[in-house]
Amino acid sequence: MLVSDAFVDGVVGPFIPTLLREQHVSEKDIQMATSLVIFGFGILDFIGAPLCALYIDRTSNLRIPFLGGVCIMALGTTIFGFGQAIWILFLGRMVQGFASALLYTVSLALLADTVPRNEVGKWLGVALSCNNIGMVLSPLFGGVIYDAAGKYAVFATTMALIGLDMFFRLFVIVEPKQTTTKTLSRIQTPESENTNYSGPQLSSRNGKTPNSPATRGSGILRLIRSPRLLVALYGIFLNECLNTTLTAVLPLFVDKTFGWSTLGAGLIFLTIAIPSIAGFAFGSLSDRFGPKIVATIGMSVAGPAIILLRLVKHDGIKQVALLCALLTITGIAINLFLASLSADISHVADQESRLQKEAAGIPDDDPTDLSLYAASFSLMNTVMASATLFGPLTMGWISEKHGWGTMTAVLGGIVLSGVVPCLLFTGGRERKDDREQLEKAGCEE
Repeated sequence: MLVSDAFVDGVVGPFIPTLLREQHVSEKDIQMATSLVIFGFGILDFIGAPLCALYIDRTSNLRIPFLGGVCIMALGTTIFGFGQAIWILFLGRMVQGFASALLYTVSLALLADTVPRNEVGKWLGVALSCNNIGMVLSPLFGGVIYDAAGKYAVFATTMALIGLDMFFRLFVIVEPKQTTTKTLSRIQTPESENTNYSGPQLSSRNGKTPNSPATRGSGILRLIRSPRLLVALYGIFLNECLNTTLTAVLPLFVDKTFGWSTLGAGLIFLTIAIPSIAGFAFGSLSDRFGPKIVATIGMSVAGPAIILLRLVKHDGIKQVALLCALLTITGIAINLFLASLSADISHVADQESRLQKEAAGIPDDDPTDLSLYAASFSLMNTVMASATLFGPLTMGWISEKHGWGTMTAVLGGIVLSGVVPCLLFTGGRERKDDREQLEKAGCEE
């Protein structure tokens, strides 16, 4: 599901410059115009992420957004596919961005509801790796199909994928979501009907019920104040920033430097896509050695690899080989810190959920759910959307005004800025007793 969403996002990357040339955009403005079209996707994704999270948190029927998001994505793709003006292309990308916000939020909410708690981190890493696969493979398919059959063939392929996604979603059983308020109302009914009821009390030590705004708000505030979570979210931001920046900048760079068509611009993304396939293996490394060391190594390698891309300056076989090698190293490094930090997000959410439950005076074996997974996933989705805004627009502007070399230096420096925070705040190797407690919590659910 996340693969198809990311595919729709990135499939147009290689041929956006060609579409803009058809609209008579001057060569000096192509890079900025390309970034702006991609920016249209990010702005509605950014605005829509918290709104969709608020809606999903309040509704008990996830099937409506689960299917409705695909319909909205189809609408945005249709607008973009038949658009003959820049503003229509921009509008189509905006509609796609809102659909992406809805699909990401509901998909991650379903993941949190269906996967045992002790496996959420692992499967979150897999989900984000699938997102990366879709993000970096889509330019490949877009470039190949556009080069062979044109824009409408890309549109038809994308619509076919959306239709296939909808077909599979129709067979997914989406259970009605049990909200905390409903759970508490069922538990508290005996007490309200019988004043002599002597069962477990769900009020906290300070007299607040677990579902009160103050209790839930304090839990979310605690989540935001966690340095460990903020560092993990920053790592997710860096990953998305890298992917969207390369989608916006790389096709135009290989066009100008090597004279490649949309086919070549698409094929170059294979260098980043192939390492993403091993996302599950990278997650296993994090489980074995701990998120701290794996994420730190990933960022420490990715930063210099991106900076060294500045060495690619002219046409030639050696230059092409250097570009492919550096992009492959970047792809491996990105997946190292992505898998580690996505798992760390779930660990923080679980720890803070336990603290919130304890603060509310609820026993560990009580079925009341005060999980903060939904809140952490909402924050993650918002961060990813903000990266879609920042990366293409900022890096595209730097590339246009100051050149490829300056852009790679700035982008690599931004990635390296995450190394020290990872060393200071990211969680280390999970202790055996902590793992046993987490597995016990997952089994109880």
